[in-house]
Amino acid sequence: MTGHSAPSREWWPDALVDEVMPAGRATPQAWLAPGRDGVTRAKDEDDTEGGVIITLSPGEVLAFVYSEKRGSAEITVMPDGTWKGPGERDRFTIDMFDGPPPPRPEPDASVGDRIAAANAFFGGDENEWMGDTMDEFARNFADTERPGPEGTLTEVDMYFWSPPHWFQVSADGASLSPCAAPEKDAGA
Repeated sequence: MTGHSAPSREWWPDALVDEVMPAGRATPQAWLAPGRDGVTRAKDEDDTEGGVIITLSPGEVLAFVYSEKRGSAEITVMPDGTWKGPGERDRFTIDMFDGPPPPRPEPDASVGDRIAAANAFFGGDENEWMGDTMDEFARNFADTERPGPEGTLTEVDMYFWSPPHWFQVSADGASLSPCAAPEKDAGA
């Protein structure tokens, strides 16, 4: 994240969150496209085939989730699936002039804070590298990329994915109102 700007938030109907999904929208409301036939649809504006993804009924309750980018970090993934951040020395490295290595430095607070504030980690366009934690990301990366003995430097994009937020479609199908989760999902 650069500067002090608020993270960008993008929303999706929870039913669309998958490995391949349409671009997010600024609000849940931005997904609605009331039709002339009285049926509301969630539309994918990038789809040239008409773009109807979900058909919604008046009064229907559905979940939306949002994602916020939490920046990126360069890490070195080691062959065993562990990782170290920028500037960290391997504890076994001996400085040939100054004796044993100093204690491992604290990670950069801003990078550490961003890692702690994220719950989704991705590297490049490779879905098999993703993880819910940086540790899981590094293990997945090591399993597929097989880093050499010195490790492999890679950039990791970090995101926060929200829990579901529930909305009800208005009687005219033109708007959404926040609401409680349906009974079957209330304990989730």
